[in-house]
Amino acid sequence: MDDVSDLQQNLSSGRAPCRVRRCSLNYCLIIRIVRSVVFGLLVILVAVYLGHLLYTAEIKSCVEGLKEKFMLVKERCQHPCTGNDGGEDFVLTNEAGRVDEQHIRYLVRQVVNEYEVDRTGMTDFAMGALGGQVLSTPNTQTYAQSKGPSTILEPCNLPGDCWAFAGKSGSVVIRLFAKIVVTNVTLEHISRDLSPNGIASAPSIFSMVGLEDPEASTGHNFGSFVYNDNGPPLQTFPVRFTFVPPFEYIKVDFQDNHGHDDFTCIYRIRFHGRRSDKPIRTDRLPPLEET
Repeated sequence: MDDVSDLQQNLSSGRAPCRVRRCSLNYCLIIRIVRSVVFGLLVILVAVYLGHLLYTAEIKSCVEGLKEKFMLVKERCQHPCTGNDGGEDFVLTNEAGRVDEQHIRYLVRQVVNEYEVDRTGMTDFAMGALGGQVLSTPNTQTYAQSKGPSTILEPCNLPGDCWAFAGKSGSVVIRLFAKIVVTNVTLEHISRDLSPNGIASAPSIFSMVGLEDPEASTGHNFGSFVYNDNGPPLQTFPVRFTFVPPFEYIKVDFQDNHGHDDFTCIYRIRFHGRRSDKPIRTDRLPPLEET
């Protein structure tokens, strides 16, 4: 017992043998390493789980779209006819009321190919991988520790994979990879199901202007739009007004968000239309749904 007391006194007074002190230091170092490894593993597991949830949500969205298209195919199969439909003819078999299997495969392939185009069925003329560029962010300050503005032209995968600017309002000038007649704009935010703190940083009101020159102060007003925070993560809006000339440069003004005072997050924005040197009428497009 006297030896144990002496050892305790030596440890407390710092006069312990070097071997004992070294063991104590090694033990503390091992504890720190174990804690760091465990924390790193937890972070990886959380990231993998969130990625799985997002991937599942995207798959569900695609499946719903495919169901609608397959219902159309089913309707056509139940009421077969000869003639031209979208540039392709139905080919009937000898048995009345049945459609040729080869044509069914063509229709299915057409449906799948359509939804492989970025879940909208429309080309994104602002996609960074195809040549779209963010030219400037007038009077807009990127929020601390945020990714750059070019992030909004790329597919987003995880919460936080966005461009955040300070405050509730900001602007961005985008160069499309081709001069197009703009017919629709798509704004995407993270799903509410994947954000435990809500999506108050999502933009609510935004407008867009077509520019002849990226430095121009005025241009063609495509209208204002409202992103519904209770709607789907991916929301597409038809542009307003009947006269739409082709543009290569577009300025987007985000005017408000859904309640976050510090910053606004933009995950992705897309512009759809067709290459043309002539304006088209868009007055037959469905009106915007105001919220």
